[in-house]
Amino acid sequence: MSLWFMLGRLREVCGDNVIKLSGIIEIDEAYIGGLEKNKRANKRKKQGRSPTGKQAILGMRERGGKSIAKPTAATDRATFHGHIIRYVEFSSTIYTDDYKGYAGLAHYDHGRVRHSRGEYVREGDIHTNKRRA
Repeated sequence: MSLWFMLGRLREVCGDNVIKLSGIIEIDEAYIGGLEKNKRANKRKKQGRSPTGKQAILGMRERGGKSIAKPTAATDRATFHGHIIRYVEFSSTIYTDDYKGYAGLAHYDHGRVRHSRGEYVREGDIHTNKRRA
């Protein structure tokens, strides 16, 4: 069975239902891709820790529930807001970091942690990547 055929079967079974997350939603972005040092010398971009050559993924996790991870072509405000509005119910509580792409989400109760100040957990259990002891 080819991958193309199997993908078609999965789409048929799943349908076009869009999952909507609700409640407390933790949202964060990540870049997926290999380390530059592991690439052949002629393929390296010599960009240091830059996301160049990596795929941006937006992850949304309902506390105690479902998760959605979407590849995203850009990490700007309009793109992130589009994904969040599509997959998260209005009036949900969202927790993000202080990245500017999350600013201005008017339909949500929005809590932030400020990674730029070394903050990873705020009072009231606000976090996007709580470190476990």
